[in-house]
Amino acid sequence: MKLNQAEVNLQSISTTEDREAIELAKTYQVLVVEDHEFTRMGIGLVLKKEKAKNPHAAVSLELVGECGTAAQCLQLNRSVQADVVIVDIGLPDMDGIQLTKALKTRDCQGENDNSIPKVLILTSWNSEEVVLAAFEAGADSYCRKTLDPSLLYPAVKATAIGEHFIDPAIASVVLGYCKNSQVVHEEDVSNSHKSSHSNSNADYNLSPREYEVLELIVNGYSNGEIAEQLYLSVASVKVYVRNLFRKLACERRTQIAVQALREGIIS
Repeated sequence: MKLNQAEVNLQSISTTEDREAIELAKTYQVLVVEDHEFTRMGIGLVLKKEKAKNPHAAVSLELVGECGTAAQCLQLNRSVQADVVIVDIGLPDMDGIQLTKALKTRDCQGENDNSIPKVLILTSWNSEEVVLAAFEAGADSYCRKTLDPSLLYPAVKATAIGEHFIDPAIASVVLGYCKNSQVVHEEDVSNSHKSSHSNSNADYNLSPREYEVLELIVNGYSNGEIAEQLYLSVASVKVYVRNLFRKLACERRTQIAVQALREGIIS
């Protein structure tokens, strides 16, 4: 039987979609790390309920473990070898950002595991510093606990197959960072001819602008006050502060100030 062109095109599209479906077809294993038992149970119920709605889906999720601490997660993941780990930020023994870094290290995987799990952050935290730190640590997706429960399964599913899911509530934070990172890069390039301030400063590879921001942090300035003093936007200041957190390996502004004085970066 001879097919017309429209039928051929439809058949070709169908074949392509079938191939993609076959490549992605899998039951992905999910591990949940959440210190609040009721929240942990709720996440599990949502995943099981959504899976039950479509038991024959080509791509499905299976909850293979739940735990309340980072240590339990790292130990359990060596045996279950999850494809996706749902991580809360506020864990009792190690914060979710540190746990994400650990999960993204091959040394933390099981002996027979050749892959590193995807990480979806599910937390109440939505500050810019936390969101950006999570992605810098290797998180693949980020959701707030206020996310519509009907979106949780699609979020985990998307993460499992290698896509990224960003909660609309924090999308502006990520977009703002991308825009301001370009501004920061351009300013640093234009200031690259300036001399370095001290050997300690050079050791930490601080740009002239980062050094200026650090000086003001040590003197107790807020982000808004720093922005006014240096004629920058608050968003740009936050990017510089985020860079200082990373370069000085600190988690709080007070730590940055103390370390800057102790190491002689700021005299």
